[in-house]
Amino acid sequence: MTGKIELSVNISVEWRRSAMWGMCPTATVGALLAEDGVTVRRDRGSGHASGCGYDKLSAAVDEAMRELPLWQTFLMWRGFKHTYASIPYNGSDRPLYGLKRCDYGWEMNANACGMGTIIDIFTANGFTMTSHSGDAYDFYHFDRVVPRSFLKLI
Repeated sequence: MTGKIELSVNISVEWRRSAMWGMCPTATVGALLAEDGVTVRRDRGSGHASGCGYDKLSAAVDEAMRELPLWQTFLMWRGFKHTYASIPYNGSDRPLYGLKRCDYGWEMNANACGMGTIIDIFTANGFTMTSHSGDAYDFYHFDRVVPRSFLKLI
């Protein structure tokens, strides 16, 4: 196959009321790598947050994304963008908030940093986003076309 290779990430968050901590999120994240609509790899992770005094949404999403080998591979990929310069109209060479430098590449460390931090990481790397939310759910869909070189890492 020599067609278009797409990487997509779906983040689904369900909010439940806790008697002690108020509304608490459970995030389910799925990553899909497909070539011409045919699945090459699919990963799934989940995370939960409770308590108070921090951003529970990004904490649950960060925990779930740590379980995705596809996302971890993307963070190590040579084409991964790690600075604010990759975000339109920003232009700074500072590393994106929520990323941590490692010996082998980058690690996402957006636990309780706010969902905007996670969205910035996706945006800097060329993902398009659609989202919806309601009283007890949030949904985010990110996707982008990746070059064939990314397949060699899988």
